[in-house]
Amino acid sequence: MLALIRDNYEIVDMAQAFSMMMRYSMEPSTLVAVREEVENVRNFVTIQKIRFPDRFLVEYAIDEECMAEKIPRLTMQPLVENAVVHGISKKETGGRIHLRVWRQDGDVRITVADTGAGMTEEQLADIRNAVKERRTSKIGIGLGNIYKRVHILYEHGEVQIYSKKDRGTVILMKIPQKLQKS
Repeated sequence: MLALIRDNYEIVDMAQAFSMMMRYSMEPSTLVAVREEVENVRNFVTIQKIRFPDRFLVEYAIDEECMAEKIPRLTMQPLVENAVVHGISKKETGGRIHLRVWRQDGDVRITVADTGAGMTEEQLADIRNAVKERRTSKIGIGLGNIYKRVHILYEHGEVQIYSKKDRGTVILMKIPQKLQKS
């Protein structure tokens, strides 16, 4: 309220976005609509844009038909966070993040792509191995948890990582809508 009284709308926006993210992260449901995940990403981006003004642009390409589809909670925001922290922030010129959601072959496909620092082939191989072996100390909690949850919930779920040094990184998730494990 103090920020609002003092007309500091940047702080008001940040506090509201943070509060909505905290509420969202504490919800008990495992699966949520794509719409909810995208809103959580938008809240995260609001905060990061205040922290890093003019450093990055986020582009959204979300197929309207996918907005009600169910996906695991907290699958998109940690990937966007990784793109900011490990990709874009390491480049002096900043960069772009592209979040895309579409339907293909009955599955929801999600990509988070950035034009950040990227990885060498060796680093990428290490990350891919760490993800498969669930070594969170090497890959961080976010990506490791996403990989684990997608593979626990879906028999044919996938999380794939592509990267080129100085070009960026792409994470592709395939979330089946029919073959959810019980």
